[in-house]
Amino acid sequence: MKELHLNIEEVIGLHVQEIAEWRWCKAKEFPEDPRNREAAEELERLAAEIAQLNGSELHHRILELTDIVSEQGADDEAIDTIESTEAELRRVGFSGGFRTGVELLEWYQNELEDRLRDSIDDVDDAEARSTPEAMAAEQAVKVAQQVYEGVVKEARAKMRKHRMSHRR
Repeated sequence: MKELHLNIEEVIGLHVQEIAEWRWCKAKEFPEDPRNREAAEELERLAAEIAQLNGSELHHRILELTDIVSEQGADDEAIDTIESTEAELRRVGFSGGFRTGVELLEWYQNELEDRLRDSIDDVDDAEARSTPEAMAAEQAVKVAQQVYEGVVKEARAKMRKHRMSHRR
């Protein structure tokens, strides 16, 4: 197993705590709505459970995935993962949630894996478009398009000429 450089709280636990703090602020702003307070308590419970998973197999797998994201330079995927995680955490106590810290980390792991798959697919698509065959096909399409446009232009000119001759 690889040496751990970040603890699980640094990877995702801080996000959970930040959203819990945000929910506490919302609870003060809207004291008549108990959902914000309940959501904040739920998020704090999840953050505590996540802290207990430091060094777990799940923690190791998430670190491996974040290392791959970093090594691949998949910054867009990392940003997308952060945004989707924050959106998912804001749903806790309202339209979503996690029963346990393990469930949240498994969701996060799946989210990272999905983003990496998307990134790999994008690279594969770009590489497929850059093969000699794909480039030749693209060039053939451009030539065919130019020929077509020329034929259409010529046909329109003939039609205009024909109309002009019939008007006289």
